[in-house]
Amino acid sequence: GGGVWRIKWHPSCWRRGDSCQHFGKMLVAAMHGGCRLVEAAALLETESDETTIISKFTAHESMAYGSDWVSADAVASCSFYDRQVFLWDPYRVQS
Repeated sequence: GGGVWRIKWHPSCWRRGDSCQHFGKMLVAAMHGGCRLVEAAALLETESDETTIISKFTAHESMAYGSDWVSADAVASCSFYDRQVFLWDPYRVQS
């Protein structure tokens, strides 16, 4: 969907050795592809290059440039061109 503009690791745990349910999860602002919550623990733990898309948010009318965690269960995303900011639940599949 146009590449990745910004990546943010889950704020609860992102370092090797952290033990929590969110280890390896990252929020991705993927421009024309919207925003996605991705599971990338395999990248950190093995030689695997596999990732899994947990959920996606595609309500922006143009490219999604910014995304960040508001809390462990909420994220905000924005687009410069449509001048919109959305607050959404990254654990619900969205469209």
